[in-house]
Amino acid sequence: MRYTGTMRVSVSTVRLWLLAVVMFGGAIALQPSLGFNVFHFPSLRVGVYQLATVGLVCCSLPLWWHALVSLRKRRWVVAAAGLLSLSLAIGMLSSQVPGRTALYTISLLYLLLTGLAAAVTYQSLSQQQRVRLMTIGLWSGVVCGIAAVSQLLAASFHPTAFGTLCSGCHAGVFGFPRVNLLAAEPQFLASSLLPSLWAGFCFRNNRRVAAWSVFWTSLAIGLTFSRGAFVAIIAAGILYMLVLVWRYRQPADRPGVKKSLKSFIACSGIMLAGIVVSFSLLLLSATIRYHDTPHITYRTAASMLDQLSLGVLKLPAKTESPTSPPTQSTTPPPATGTKHFQPSGFVAASSNDRLSAADLAVRAWLDSPKTIVFGVGLANLGSFIQQTLHQPASLDQTVYIFYILLLSSIGLLGLLPLLAIALWALIQAGRYIDHPSGRFGFLLTSAFLVHFWFFGSLINSVHCFAWIGVFLYNYRKNHAEKL
Repeated sequence: MRYTGTMRVSVSTVRLWLLAVVMFGGAIALQPSLGFNVFHFPSLRVGVYQLATVGLVCCSLPLWWHALVSLRKRRWVVAAAGLLSLSLAIGMLSSQVPGRTALYTISLLYLLLTGLAAAVTYQSLSQQQRVRLMTIGLWSGVVCGIAAVSQLLAASFHPTAFGTLCSGCHAGVFGFPRVNLLAAEPQFLASSLLPSLWAGFCFRNNRRVAAWSVFWTSLAIGLTFSRGAFVAIIAAGILYMLVLVWRYRQPADRPGVKKSLKSFIACSGIMLAGIVVSFSLLLLSATIRYHDTPHITYRTAASMLDQLSLGVLKLPAKTESPTSPPTQSTTPPPATGTKHFQPSGFVAASSNDRLSAADLAVRAWLDSPKTIVFGVGLANLGSFIQQTLHQPASLDQTVYIFYILLLSSIGLLGLLPLLAIALWALIQAGRYIDHPSGRFGFLLTSAFLVHFWFFGSLINSVHCFAWIGVFLYNYRKNHAEKL
């Protein structure tokens, strides 16, 4: 019996750490890993993070029976699963590249399984282990923030930060490098940091650790310069404030609402301080990287303002003096091969690329009643655009908006069930918004739903599905948890 008890504790501890890696470890989602470019699927890889998700699913298998029995009693869950399965089956049968479609279909199903594994694993944890999980999340934000500053400093003197920067992170776009740590892109790193940020807002038993987590996490998100993450954070905060204002109308709720409002404003101040420090570091990095460029700090600030305001706010341009031509730089050139920072056109080109990709995907979706309902098939978008719309496109055609990617791939029949699941998770968390876990679920789910408008990727959204699965399954009636 003693041996059995020891084994139970050991398995539970393994589940806890696997869950922590999946939920808070998106910063290592790309490296270290091995890539497998099968069926023109360049993002297919197996690494530490992917092995952690496999381990979580395998370790949670003994817990699935009761979860599946519970889910079968919910008719809307059965209906959603049936509609999604039908959409995936039709897409597979009509795909022009069945191998790629099968691979992407397995990927989507695996994401859903990871969400279920995270949900049942979280429910199996003791109260003490749940507190420990969130403490791990808080400290992960601190670690990622310090690592992000270190990568920025390295990239300020070395073009690729010794091979850790992604291909689109170099300093030639904005004047400073964008931090991605070991994730595929800055956008994905910022998404993976959202749980640590909102955990610092909501779980404040140890106020000092929570405050440092908010500061360092917001600093790391600022260094990614991810406009989508900024919008997601602001939108989630505004939505939460609106709910608090609505709750303030009830006299019985006013004391608790007032306390929550003060705490949120205090944490927002810490977050703003982290963002200000991060922007200052980005300006400093640009000044170091392109010190021979006239007015480099001003030009970088103008480029940042242009990007953040979607081109609405522009600072007047400063031109070089004809009597004092720039001297040749003695520092190694950046990854783009230029010695002087010239931001004109980069931001507009990026926006046009995103919009044109989304436009092609929408046109493919609207091609016929069949594609509107069932989509063109997962991973079949590039081939469909080539052969049906007769437009130039690559087989691994990318759409930078997750909703449009899913809509064009699996149609209304597949997207609506997934969207309904996410919205139901948001509603479930909102019902317990007076509790720290409810606030956390509401803020994080809101941020994910907004951030999905700015990136489209299956393999880089594992943590999103895991968190939504936890919020969906663990906020049932009489099951609200206080951490």
